[in-house]
Amino acid sequence: MTETNKKENQPHQHKTEKQQNDKQDAVAPTFTGLLFGLIIIVAILLAGAGFYGWKQLVVINDYMSGSSADIRTVEQKLNSEQQAIQQITQTQKTVQEKINIFEQELGNDKAGRAVAEAAYLIHLADYRLRFLRDTKTAVAMLKESDNIARKAELTDLRAALSNDITAIGGLDAVDVSGMALALTSMSDSVEKLVLKKQIKAAPVADSGSETKDTVSDWQGFLMAVLDNLRQLVVIRRSETGAEPLLAPQEQYFLYQNLRLKLESTRLAMLRSDTAAFQASLNSAQAWLKQYFDQDAPTVVNALQTLESMQGKDLSPALPVLQSVEIIQTIRGAAQ
Repeated sequence: MTETNKKENQPHQHKTEKQQNDKQDAVAPTFTGLLFGLIIIVAILLAGAGFYGWKQLVVINDYMSGSSADIRTVEQKLNSEQQAIQQITQTQKTVQEKINIFEQELGNDKAGRAVAEAAYLIHLADYRLRFLRDTKTAVAMLKESDNIARKAELTDLRAALSNDITAIGGLDAVDVSGMALALTSMSDSVEKLVLKKQIKAAPVADSGSETKDTVSDWQGFLMAVLDNLRQLVVIRRSETGAEPLLAPQEQYFLYQNLRLKLESTRLAMLRSDTAAFQASLNSAQAWLKQYFDQDAPTVVNALQTLESMQGKDLSPALPVLQSVEIIQTIRGAAQ
């Protein structure tokens, strides 16, 4: 019974193994296909990753190239700045060397420095006075020199500086700027000046004579006839004044000629030419008096302005500065 069962079961087992083998044979191709597909997908992904990596590498290379150019530019700027710093340092060294030489020439004593500073200011004041006639600046520089001389106890120099300051202060300072502005204002408003009015002379009637009704003799008769003839002519006085007889062209000439005289006066004053200034001033005054109404307020003011400029010396004699000689003597003795 047992063997029979075994025989009966053997075909059944053989069939089951065969079915399993068939299933395995059927599954094997399917798995291979999937594996091959996965390999293709992985290859595609690897290829895409490689391409992306190559692109990123190109971008990185370009960035690095640009960064290198920027770095070179920065290095060039740094080199230029270093060269500029070196030049400044060299200049400072040169200036310091010159200062050291100057200090050695002056000496380490305070008196030597004070004399050098005072001498510089005195010579500069003399230049401003001689060539520019700048009395205010010259006095200011001399006062500063006096302060330096006081600290250094230079008595002789202080005495000379005091005399020089007094001499310059005694000069008759002329307000050139103020006079130039006054002349310019007058020239701009010459049309406001009133011209003289030329009026014809008219005979005056004799109102004291009376007509005689009776005639005693032939002489009285003639006198009576003459009196009657005079009464036939009626003369009236004009209370408003006569119109000017000058033509417009003549009036324009008078105004323009006065303007030219005033301008000549101003230019001579700015040149410090006293002779030409006074001559032009006299000419302008004479023109005003001859052709303009001296009773008009504008003409009166103009004449007064011009008269206030009379006698002004535009270039007075300048004093010789005693301090220049004294400082030269002091410096010569110190050497």
